[in-house]
Amino acid sequence: KKFGEAVQNYRKAIAMSSADPVIYYNMARALLESGDAYQATAAFRRALMLNPNFKEADQALKKLNAT
Repeated sequence: KKFGEAVQNYRKAIAMSSADPVIYYNMARALLESGDAYQATAAFRRALMLNPNFKEADQALKKLNAT
């Protein structure tokens, strides 16, 4: 339940500042914890579109794609 609330809060933050890759990265992590790998993948990709040098997002996406 906590991760679902976190995702909702990240969505609100994105509505206010959609250009922050860290918000997408953190939301992706919460989505993963809540079992939504599909949406997590999309959020990691969005973080990388905003910052192609975002090492943590790149590593998390590679790990997710390897499973």
